[in-house]
Amino acid sequence: MSDPSDRFERAAEANARRVMARPVGSRAVTSGTSAPEGPGRQSTAPGGWGGGVAVDVQRAPEEARWTLDKKGAKFKDLTKSEEAAFDAFQNAIHNEGKHPREAAKEARDANYKKLQGDQYQIRLSGGSRATFLVQEATMTVKVLQVGGHT
Repeated sequence: MSDPSDRFERAAEANARRVMARPVGSRAVTSGTSAPEGPGRQSTAPGGWGGGVAVDVQRAPEEARWTLDKKGAKFKDLTKSEEAAFDAFQNAIHNEGKHPREAAKEARDANYKKLQGDQYQIRLSGGSRATFLVQEATMTVKVLQVGGHT
């Protein structure tokens, strides 16, 4: 493992911060460092890279993620099993950004079901449900009630 006080580690960290601060699609200027040519690389001078020539900076695009909003939700008493099912559902949305339909699969046999309009529910157990709104435009799951039967 590298020592954070190592000058090479500090230089790499500074370079990474500088590159990541640039807008997506910006171009970086090379400093004369030599790098091998290959797919996706641009040769800047005979025999290598360098001479202050601009090259593309590439970053993976940010992937859209679903969010969870529990403000104002009503929570009823849950068994440990029901709590585990709801936790699996909400963690798949909150931590992994999954669509609620996919998150419901994490909650075992959740029976993801549309009720009316943008209101949906999943089954936490035979007699307990979680009810929520699926707001596609904002990629938000607004929790309405957890526990009980709707």
